[in-house]
Amino acid sequence: MSQNKHGCGIHFHQKNQTILGFRRSGRHLISPNPGKQNKSTHANILHHRWKYKETKTITSLRTGVSYTSHYSARNMSDIFKTGHRHMYSRQLANFQLARSSNPRTAKRQKTRFERSCRRVFNNRVIRPGTEYTDLQKLNTARKYGFLFTESQKIYKRIGHLLYKKARTAPLIEDYPFNIPHGFMAPLPQPEVDIDNLSESVVDMAMIIEPTKDDLVVHTVSPYCPVPDMFIPHKYRNIIPPNPLFDDNNSFITTRMNMSQEDRAIAIGAKVYEKHVDLRRLLEDNERVRLKKEQDAIIQARDEAQ
Repeated sequence: MSQNKHGCGIHFHQKNQTILGFRRSGRHLISPNPGKQNKSTHANILHHRWKYKETKTITSLRTGVSYTSHYSARNMSDIFKTGHRHMYSRQLANFQLARSSNPRTAKRQKTRFERSCRRVFNNRVIRPGTEYTDLQKLNTARKYGFLFTESQKIYKRIGHLLYKKARTAPLIEDYPFNIPHGFMAPLPQPEVDIDNLSESVVDMAMIIEPTKDDLVVHTVSPYCPVPDMFIPHKYRNIIPPNPLFDDNNSFITTRMNMSQEDRAIAIGAKVYEKHVDLRRLLEDNERVRLKKEQDAIIQARDEAQ
């Protein structure tokens, strides 16, 4: 355990379920309300550590190394772009050797650390006769969350805190604990009374008394560029106020006005076009290579004659 503390692993879970909150010696109190610990309590603790950018220094007296750990949350662009639903990631960085001043103890720490390196790196199978490159070592260490150089930074996903839906803006009301990025649910639209709609229109017409030039009759619904969904404020200025047309005077449907099925079809069409272009390029390269080989064979045959 950290800070040279020891405890029985058998009774650890039972003991911590009866602790009345977490106590912190710093300026903030993590869990002031008494009660048993649950998922919401630990999620709020993690949110507190991320919000105040708390960094923890971890030191191993057995291997003689130290590194720092802190939590980072995914931004909204990453949430909309990827299909991952995890909220937080744990960053491991600032690896340093913290060997003991006792030469005998330092020698044992070095032996244990080298043993850990061999155990991690031997999990990767390489071709016989090839050397283990530095890039392969870094990839293997990132896979197993192992630090061995000062320039490393490893991000490990926190798997027990997930958003309910991927590629959508999370709502605060859907979670019983604090989340790093959340939005309020949109206000419900007022219901229109159809029975009194004609009377209200007549009353407004009698009050306003529009002229023929001012009266506009819509045969279809007016153009509305804003889709029926929540849009962050920083993206609302880029929505075009007027409809877009191409050179053939055809209406261009933006991605925001597309349905989920149409978006998938559009993405699949782009991927298919890239695949076809790549296949054509490979076929052309193969055709050129075969032509060069045939020309070389014919030239060698002519020189031999």
